[in-house]
Amino acid sequence: MSSPHSAFQFLARPKPDPIEQLAGYLLRLADVNCLRHTQELCQLVQSRVDTTTRASLVPQVGVYDLGPLASSTGYSVELLEKLARPLDVRVGRFRQFEYQGKLWPLNMIRYKYRAWCPQCLKAKGKQLAAWDWHVTTYCPEHQVLLAEYCTVCRKRVSWRHSSLYHCACGAELTRAACEPVTAAADGFTFEALSHDEQLRCIALAYLYLSEDYPEADLASLLAAPISDIHNKVSLINKSYLVMGDGFETAMQESLEKRYANYPGLGPRFAVLPALRGTLLDPELDQRLCVLAEEWIGTQGARPTHQVTSYPAITIAGVAATLNVSDHVVRSLLSKGLLQQTAVAPTTTQPVPNKRSIAIDGDSLVALQQRLTPTSADANTAGVSFTRFGIDHATRLTLISTIGTGRTSVLAYDLRVGLPSLVLEKPVETPSHDGSLSVKEAAQQLGIYTNAIYRVVKQGLLQHQRLPQRSVLIQAHDLAAFHQQYVFVRELAKMLACNATNLADRLITIGIQPVHGPTIDGGLIYLFRRADITPAVLGQVATAQHYQSRCGRGHKQQAGSADATKLTSRETCSLLDIPPRHLEKLCNRGFLTPLQQDAESPQPLFNRKEIEQYKARYIDSDDWVDHQQATGIAEEHGMSLRHLLRIPRLLPTENNGICTVFSKEKLLSAIQFRQSTITLKELASISQLNPKTIKREATSGCLQAEAIMIDGKQPRLFFHHLTVEKLKSLAAVKKSAMSNEMGGMSDAGLS
Repeated sequence: MSSPHSAFQFLARPKPDPIEQLAGYLLRLADVNCLRHTQELCQLVQSRVDTTTRASLVPQVGVYDLGPLASSTGYSVELLEKLARPLDVRVGRFRQFEYQGKLWPLNMIRYKYRAWCPQCLKAKGKQLAAWDWHVTTYCPEHQVLLAEYCTVCRKRVSWRHSSLYHCACGAELTRAACEPVTAAADGFTFEALSHDEQLRCIALAYLYLSEDYPEADLASLLAAPISDIHNKVSLINKSYLVMGDGFETAMQESLEKRYANYPGLGPRFAVLPALRGTLLDPELDQRLCVLAEEWIGTQGARPTHQVTSYPAITIAGVAATLNVSDHVVRSLLSKGLLQQTAVAPTTTQPVPNKRSIAIDGDSLVALQQRLTPTSADANTAGVSFTRFGIDHATRLTLISTIGTGRTSVLAYDLRVGLPSLVLEKPVETPSHDGSLSVKEAAQQLGIYTNAIYRVVKQGLLQHQRLPQRSVLIQAHDLAAFHQQYVFVRELAKMLACNATNLADRLITIGIQPVHGPTIDGGLIYLFRRADITPAVLGQVATAQHYQSRCGRGHKQQAGSADATKLTSRETCSLLDIPPRHLEKLCNRGFLTPLQQDAESPQPLFNRKEIEQYKARYIDSDDWVDHQQATGIAEEHGMSLRHLLRIPRLLPTENNGICTVFSKEKLLSAIQFRQSTITLKELASISQLNPKTIKREATSGCLQAEAIMIDGKQPRLFFHHLTVEKLKSLAAVKKSAMSNEMGGMSDAGLS
């Protein structure tokens, strides 16, 4: 059914101008037709049609469909599309709009508020598209800054509730104060640049704006006042926008200024904007990262002549500066090496939340200064902070002991960050009278501490028990133990092989251990040193097959001799499923293990039962899983989630592993749903109250077209024939009303 305003057309229909964007054209269209604002225009043409899935074509005022707008203006949809900047998705933080065939972040343009040149607006009577970009800060024709605040209400002028010449408060925009620019850009406009030059222009603007801000966030930087943005953007010369020496020189100068503003934070903090990138183009961000790494390699630590107050930095910024993960930063924070502070409330976020918690910049500078390399004593050992294991608690504790003088810094490079840190660890010589602790004995044997406890518990190592469960071992007893026994770990280290496999090979050729997992519950196998001869080691090296007695399972699993029975491995191989899925099938009753034989410790399965399950669920093409069913539904323009909401329309079944659907029933449900419409859809088309339609269906007037499905909440579905019937009835009713009105007018004239 057509909408009431489908035949509506504006009395004044100005022709769109290529220099204005579609939102600016709507401002002009509303003004010449004496409308208050664009919101009233959108309501008049009913441009908000089918907004559930479509993205807005005009993000400033929220136009989702150009069809009604084209019908009202008399211009083609193709002409209006040339002026539009359509969004990729309707909602979300990371929405993008299309411009010149590329996707740009929505925060690149002023999509909530307007900016304008008062003189151009008065002379041309149009809202120019070039004013929408945040990097456009002045009018090159009149050499004045763009206005963004109303002179009366002191607020930014909204797109939706303002007219072409007036603010929502009624003030004239053409009378806004014009601030002359002190430094104009190099005579170029942003929209006149090529796509690559536009990307480089935004990249340089991003770097220049971040020189005076600790956090390099492109969205927040571009939301700064126009005067602040202009002071930085006006420094961009057109020669800088060509990839080569000009762009690299401009970028290096920006990094130098940022490093000079924050010298105590190091060079890695200076290149933080370049390392993060603009997120506009992957190749551009990669080039920025390469240039940043090259610049870091030429820098060094700069002395700070006076203590300055550094601003707060987020955890992500500190992590990038120290070249570590966020988890390490939080560990440093918990140990008191960094101090926590809260970001000052802003207009957009008046109350700080968990994401507003940041690190005090002065504490980060103090940490960097604490890590300055110093001389080390002779009796020390270096502990390196590599990327792996950097957050180990004992290593981070060493940093906290620097101030006490017990630990010194041997090496630290600001260009690398915390992974380059090397601390000294004092070597403490044991002071004892021939007695060793369990830890010292384990260090001498190169074995686990718990392994020594297990040997002591079994009485294989002479020891002396002390109070509080302590054990004391004499040095000569440990030497005697080492001469008599050998751990398989020591043999494996000598042969450069795996200790578990070596123990299995020794046991296979007949060398029995005296201690180990299968003997007395020990952690590692222990052999007599007299049994491990060079001939035995040679036999172990040439052995091809061996029986595994430890590890994750038997390496040699015999198959079932009975053809009617299958082992677990054979069952998994036949069904092409992992062992965990086989366990699910057994727990849910789809498969029943047979009674185990005395000779075979593994569970056995009936081959016939396995083949029946395979023929029903695996070999059959009728069953599809949730992902496949979703794909089939999307191919037919439907949503599986909406189909499942209809009671008893699409039954589900479980194959013991996951939920599956019958392809035949799925296609039948899709066909049913495509041939019917819901009560809500019918009400939208017919412009009738849903209660009225439901009452007509239950009373029998629409019973032939109604389909009811039983469930907790019965729902009504109507065939498309019902829509045609309602359309014809509405046409007849409309014709009768027009004839009646015509008769009444004729009677009045007579």
